[in-house]
Amino acid sequence: MARISQDNIRDSTRITPANYTFKLTGTQEVQGRPSYVLEIDPKIVNKFLMRGHIFVDAEDFAIVRVEARPAQNPSVFIHDTHVTQQYTKTGGAWLAQSNHSDTESFLFGRTDVTIDSTDYEVVRK
Repeated sequence: MARISQDNIRDSTRITPANYTFKLTGTQEVQGRPSYVLEIDPKIVNKFLMRGHIFVDAEDFAIVRVEARPAQNPSVFIHDTHVTQQYTKTGGAWLAQSNHSDTESFLFGRTDVTIDSTDYEVVRK
């Protein structure tokens, strides 16, 4: 199991006022919908928290996009990491659409990883 998914770590990494300070920096259209752009800054610095911007849907108040860097490099061999997460509204819920990260490694050079999530099926009971 990934360390970040453990209960004792998960709560301390959520994008909440307990873990981050927020500053409204503007508005922007995301996927044809108005969104608030907030700068996020972690209250403590560790490799599981990030520094950057979140885009919050103005109607649903859901995070629809994240553009950030780790607050602390996860390894001495890795630097210049940038993460972009995109969400899409499907069946009334905002679900992960894509996650892209690029990083520079002393061992492997530049590495780009993209995870696309598609074909969601929302089942209502």
